[in-house]
Amino acid sequence: IITRAVIRYSGRDGSGAGNPIEDGAIRLTNASPNISYVSLVNNYRGLEVLGGSTPTLACNDIYNNTDFGIYNNTPETIVTAEGHWWGSVLGPTHSGNPGGNGQSVSDGVDYIPWQTFSCIGPPPPLPPGNLQASAVSQTQINLTWQDNSSDESDFHIERSPNGSTSWTEITTVGVSITSYNNTGLSCSTTYYYRVRAHRHSDGVYSSYSNVVSAATYPCTPSNLNATAVSQTQINLTWQDNSSDESEFHIERSPNGSSGWIQIATVGTNVASYNNTGLNCSTTYYYRVRAHRHSDGQFSGYSNVASAATYPCTPSNLSATAVLSTQINLTWQDNSPDETEFHIERSPDGSTGWAEIATVGANVTSYNNTGLSSDTTYYYRVRAHRHGDGAYSSYSNVASDQTPSPGADVDYFIHLPIILK
Repeated sequence: IITRAVIRYSGRDGSGAGNPIEDGAIRLTNASPNISYVSLVNNYRGLEVLGGSTPTLACNDIYNNTDFGIYNNTPETIVTAEGHWWGSVLGPTHSGNPGGNGQSVSDGVDYIPWQTFSCIGPPPPLPPGNLQASAVSQTQINLTWQDNSSDESDFHIERSPNGSTSWTEITTVGVSITSYNNTGLSCSTTYYYRVRAHRHSDGVYSSYSNVVSAATYPCTPSNLNATAVSQTQINLTWQDNSSDESEFHIERSPNGSSGWIQIATVGTNVASYNNTGLNCSTTYYYRVRAHRHSDGQFSGYSNVASAATYPCTPSNLSATAVLSTQINLTWQDNSPDETEFHIERSPDGSTGWAEIATVGANVTSYNNTGLSSDTTYYYRVRAHRHGDGAYSSYSNVASDQTPSPGADVDYFIHLPIILK
């Protein structure tokens, strides 16, 4: 009896066309032994029985062959096939088994279904070894192992939430396959795995492999918000969705698509950061991701959030009385993003400030008319941005005193006369 062998045939004929040789992985004649506990898979034919020989074929795995799993070239001499696994519980595809959808067999093969035949003899398959698990994303862990058995039909892969209880079978993979990618997992979650080999012919399992674990990448922070609170500060908040991060990495960009740099890290469960030392009238873009120290893994990036610091403050405000009823103002526009300037006036420079006018973007002067003579007026200006309602700080305070009414006459007397 041939036992505990995996036999695959990859020969080709001499034509150079890559045609398989039309015989089996095993050819049995009158002098051939019986065949038991053998995997005959992925051949042209699993095996051929020639010349009226009558071997007993028991407890083999025979499937995934291109032609017949068992071919008897002398069908008047019956070949007995007991307890084979044909790749389907419905048995082989055979003229006497119209419901079978497993490996086909030729006439002259008398089979006994694997469910009703007790295969006793070989020891269990050897257990897989060196099982390893590696997380590759927030939703996937890849498994690899060493195939130590020569007669398995497939491998059964099990998973547990804690490594000791609640084991569930998640999939099976075929003979000689030594890897599996477990997808559709939850982020920031540790999963435990074990694998065992299974032989269809007698239903025997190996013992389990070693148990391994891996944690999927941390969950991505969400709902990142950026709010400017001054000309030099933007405050960030976000939602912490991971249960196992060590810290959060905060990055900033000048345009939201390139030039990203890490500006800070904050500890586990911290969900806010105040970015100070910024420039006025400037838009900044931010993103955040979680980081786990134990394996160096990062989450995906959060949404990108942006905010503009408050407008830059106008400077060099000056006030010049030009009539007993008029003072002219000028200032320097330092902000590129204001919508307008708000002009305020006070009777004493410290209290009673009232807004007297607004002028549009990039306008840097205003003439305040309808004033009283011989009166000192105080002024200040600030920029305003409509988009977010932000104001700059106030400019310096400037003042001047309107002259008496007689001074107006003197002013006009001294105006140059241009003759045409």
